[in-house]
Amino acid sequence: MVSPGSWFTFGGDFIYNSHMKMRKQLLFLFILGALSLYAENKRSYTWYGFVRNDFYYNSRQNEESLDGIFHFYPKPVVATSAGADINAVPQAEMLSIATRIGLDIKGDELYNTKVSAKLEMDFAGTGSTYFLMRIRQAYVRFDRKATGLLIGQTWHPLWGDVTPTVVSFNSGSPFQPFNRSPQIRLTHQLFKGLTLTGAAVWQMQTSSNGPLGFTPAYLKNSPIPNLVAGIQYAGTHLTAGSTLDYKRIRPETGFINSSMSAAAYLQYKNGLFCIKGKTVYGNNLADHIMLGGYGLYYDSSANRFGYTNLTASSSWINIVYGKTWQVGAFAGLHQNLGSVLPMLHQNAAGQYTVYGRGFYKEQQELLDRMVRIAPFVMHSINNFMFGVEYNLTLADYGKIQSNGRVLNPYTITNHRMVATVVYNF
Repeated sequence: MVSPGSWFTFGGDFIYNSHMKMRKQLLFLFILGALSLYAENKRSYTWYGFVRNDFYYNSRQNEESLDGIFHFYPKPVVATSAGADINAVPQAEMLSIATRIGLDIKGDELYNTKVSAKLEMDFAGTGSTYFLMRIRQAYVRFDRKATGLLIGQTWHPLWGDVTPTVVSFNSGSPFQPFNRSPQIRLTHQLFKGLTLTGAAVWQMQTSSNGPLGFTPAYLKNSPIPNLVAGIQYAGTHLTAGSTLDYKRIRPETGFINSSMSAAAYLQYKNGLFCIKGKTVYGNNLADHIMLGGYGLYYDSSANRFGYTNLTASSSWINIVYGKTWQVGAFAGLHQNLGSVLPMLHQNAAGQYTVYGRGFYKEQQELLDRMVRIAPFVMHSINNFMFGVEYNLTLADYGKIQSNGRVLNPYTITNHRMVATVVYNF
């Protein structure tokens, strides 16, 4: 039996260790800033970031991250013995963990090539330790004439240059791919406005799902990196492009699962008006915090087990008007399109094994279709930004079938209010 004094000591040690970690991280930033004072004159250091406070309210329980400021989708009905839905419980929270700090370094040259670097962090941590600093971006970039080479962690090419403008911290997820990963990315401008991109990407903070849960190990053991190719045109008013994504993972010894995905996007901006959208078609994009995944199947002709992908389509459209005062709306649609091959019943109860997002093993329910509408208002003055957003999400759940579709779907609705105050520097 542990005495109260022991618990007090344990709690004190935990708080002390957490504070020591934070002090070391802040000391690192201080030293980095001090070193910049002694740098060569040709090198420039630019600090940037913001202090951000978010408040949110949900009408029911949701799948979420970072203690709820990063919102995914509402959870399905889970009934008690009395018939009550344990997920029909509202929630509200306020957090400052999205606060961010970054450093851009420019001015170096190597073999007639311009060299730059970026280091960006926030206080969102990971898991339950969301009060600690984490790396968002950390890369070195080499630019020579029309060609650029980036080495390090930054946004995945599927994130792209066309992304939603919203108040919510989730930036349109899970309709919009959301992923920052270590990568080697090569870009080449064929002519003014038209750029080709090729990248080899590895997983770290956002990873695939499998028998061991979410972990980068499945891609690491493949051992081929995530391969991406893209083309983009960026003009005065119009930006358009497309991206192809190939991923090969090893969920367990003797099993390989390969997947292909594609994205197309378009943005038109003229004066204070902007309209943009993106559609993503493919499978196993759980590492982009998107719905879908893959399931177990049995090939009777070859007498072997394997994995089959769940194909899905996700699209969004975003309209924004204004500058000092901005009004707009985000709308998203996700549709599960089923499995490529029939999935396997694992036991007499008819249970299926699926890894990804949106599947609940105990209930054998899958999120089949989801719609979101989110109008918002933002006001920017000097270095401040104030924003309010209403988020209506409707998710259709049903019993999963061997073809990856669902039977007798029912709709779950979540009403979400978000308010944010940001000071930029």
